Amino acid sequence: MKICSKCNSELVDDLEVTAQGVYQVSISYKKRISSNHRGNVKAALCPNCGDVSFYLDQEGIDTIMKDVQK
Repeated sequence: MKICSKCNSELVDDLEVTAQGVYQVSISYKKRISSNHRGNVKAALCPNCGDVSFYLDQEGIDTIMKDVQK
């Protein structure tokens, strides 16, 4: 369960993120990319205040953390 950082309400998560005209979004640590993993960015919505937050799946987190630990 994810909680809104603004109003402490429970977030609706696992929402898909799509964009028009954007071909690739990269998340890396100090411009290092340790693998070819392409994780999907997910979104969570607060039904109370409308705040939207983005997050990575566990595999995406693990990939970035390998770079952080180098």
